[in-house]
Amino acid sequence: MNKLLFILLILISSLCPLKSESQIADSNSRIKVKLDSIFSGFSAYSFLAKEYLSADDADENLVIFHKRHESPFSNSQVFIGFIVLFAIILFIRLASPEYFRDLFLFAINGNYLLANHHKRNDFLLINNILLDGVFIVILSVLFFNLFSGYIPLRLEELFIGITLFIVAQIVLVFISYRTFFSSAIFNIHLTNLLIFNRVLGIILTPAVFIASYLNDAYQYIFLTILFFLVVLIVVFRVFRVYFLIKRSYDFNSIYIILYLCVFEISLYLLIIREFSWITNLKL
Repeated sequence: MNKLLFILLILISSLCPLKSESQIADSNSRIKVKLDSIFSGFSAYSFLAKEYLSADDADENLVIFHKRHESPFSNSQVFIGFIVLFAIILFIRLASPEYFRDLFLFAINGNYLLANHHKRNDFLLINNILLDGVFIVILSVLFFNLFSGYIPLRLEELFIGITLFIVAQIVLVFISYRTFFSSAIFNIHLTNLLIFNRVLGIILTPAVFIASYLNDAYQYIFLTILFFLVVLIVVFRVFRVYFLIKRSYDFNSIYIILYLCVFEISLYLLIIREFSWITNLKL
């Protein structure tokens, strides 16, 4: 009997460890499976997060790329265009140093203009044509960079529009001046207009070039200042035409003011009225 009990105790004691080891192995396998599932889920989440972030980075880079290439001042063609404008101005300065001096003296001193307006030759004519082209190009760039967010026009279309306006203004001034002042041989109004256009072309070219590569906030402020500078120069030019005509011819002041209102100021008022929606003006 004792032997039988002893054998039963040995069997029970031998079976209990085997069972506990199998339970431990089974629990370890379950823990391992759970950990593997957790780590696999975490790796899948990290992969999705990485893909999501990389997609956002790619979208942001794509937006920056398109914004950079949509900017009219980011490509090499515009930079080359500025270089061409600088080359034209430098060529005129080196070829005829007195031309720049006379041009700025004509713009500053009315008496010097009236006394030396007869200075004409073929080379001066070439300089004038080149600077007229510089003025139209740089004025188009200034307006495009300043109002491109409001006016749905490309730079080429704005250039054509400004060219047509200046040509129409020149033709109108040429005809109207000889009509109102029939005895005039020297067209003071037209000469004064072209002189200030050429001076503005020389001044605006380096200024717009610098403004074009500033940060957006500083660029807008600087271009706005240049725009108001152009407006002030135009106002000064109109008043100067009045005094030059008054000094040269014995005409009534009301007659001269009427002439300027019809053939000078009305053109600018027409442009302001047509594009007054840009600044929400009601004219």
